[in-house]
Amino acid sequence: MSAEASTQTQQPSPPRREPGLVHLKVKIKSLADESVTIRRETQIALAGPHRDLALAASLREHRVDKVRPAARYAQLAYAFLRGVPLRALERCPHEEPDASRLLKEVKRFSLSHGDLKAWLAEPRLEKTAPISMAPRERPTNRANGSQDAPVRTTPESRDAREGGESIGGSGA
Repeated sequence: MSAEASTQTQQPSPPRREPGLVHLKVKIKSLADESVTIRRETQIALAGPHRDLALAASLREHRVDKVRPAARYAQLAYAFLRGVPLRALERCPHEEPDASRLLKEVKRFSLSHGDLKAWLAEPRLEKTAPISMAPRERPTNRANGSQDAPVRTTPESRDAREGGESIGGSGA
């Protein structure tokens, strides 16, 4: 086989991925795994006759106060470096991201970091008023106007209403 024929069968190499993005993706997955592990260990600490409430509280505090924000900022940095708009990640955040912390994360994983302030300033959904928890009116029964509980249907009753045979029903 000639050298020319062997070069024709080679497939083009995949596009080179930026090493920083790969490292950031690994960090995101590691933080997600750490959160799952902490949840599991918290459940173990709360189970059985020897409950360790202090350990469970400590694990939860670590997950919520340390791991969750680290995962959030890693996700934000990853999205920024890939050009994903902020509003695609956080439509209505509880608190705005800290620009200096995010910039630190972006600089750690990439040499070029564009205009982070403009990305953070993109418009997002406005916070709305809390949803009212007023009791809803129960639907009325269409036949007689009463407020009976809704009629539950079974496959057999639907088939009978539609005039078809039910599956597994006695046809004779």
